[in-house]
Amino acid sequence: MNQCDTDVLAFNLNTLADSKTRPLPSLLLSQYYLSCGYSSNLIYARVIEAELDKQGKLPALHKAVEERSKKRWADIQRNLSFYSRHLYDAACAVAPEVFSGPQDVERAMREAERGELHNVAFLVDTILEDMNKREAERKKPQRLLLVLDESGQWIEDDSGRLSQLQALVEAAAIKGQGKIWTGHLGWRVRENLGFTGQPGP
Repeated sequence: MNQCDTDVLAFNLNTLADSKTRPLPSLLLSQYYLSCGYSSNLIYARVIEAELDKQGKLPALHKAVEERSKKRWADIQRNLSFYSRHLYDAACAVAPEVFSGPQDVERAMREAERGELHNVAFLVDTILEDMNKREAERKKPQRLLLVLDESGQWIEDDSGRLSQLQALVEAAAIKGQGKIWTGHLGWRVRENLGFTGQPGP
C-alpha cells in the first residue's frame, strides 16, 4: 500500500521574532530550515547548509567547522556570526568548486539577501524541491501541512500582511497541487482567504 508521508510544521506566527517587520516568506523559510536542522541564520542556512545538504556534504561542513573552531557544532549554531571566519573557511574547504575563497561566500550571501528570500514563489519552490527529492528516495508521496496558529493576531488590520498570507495560500494551492496544505488559521482569516480547511488531493 503506497501511503503518503505527511510532515507537520506548526508554530504561532504572531510570536516569532520580528514577525511584524519581516516578510512572511522569510519568516516561514526560517522555520522550515530550522525544521530541517539548519541554522537560525536564514542567509547562512540558505546559501551554505541547504545547498551543501543537497550534495550530501553537510556532515563534512559541520566537521570542518568544528575542527577549525575547536567547538561542537551545537555550540557554534548558537552564535554563527562569532564563528563566521571558521564557517566561511569550512565552506571553501568542503565546496572549493563553488567557493574559491571567503569573499565568494560573502558575495553569495549578499546576493541571496537581496530578494529571493522574501519571495513566496521561492519558498514554495524550495519546499517542493525537497519534497520531490524525498519522494524519489522513499518511493511514496510526500505532503507538508503548515499550521499557522494565531494568524489573525499577526495580521491585525494590516492589509499588507493579509495579502502576504493570501499569496502563500494561493501559491501553495496552485504550485503545490495538493502537496502543501495550510491550516488552523482562525475563522476570521479562513473567511478572508477563502480557506475551506480541506486538504488537497
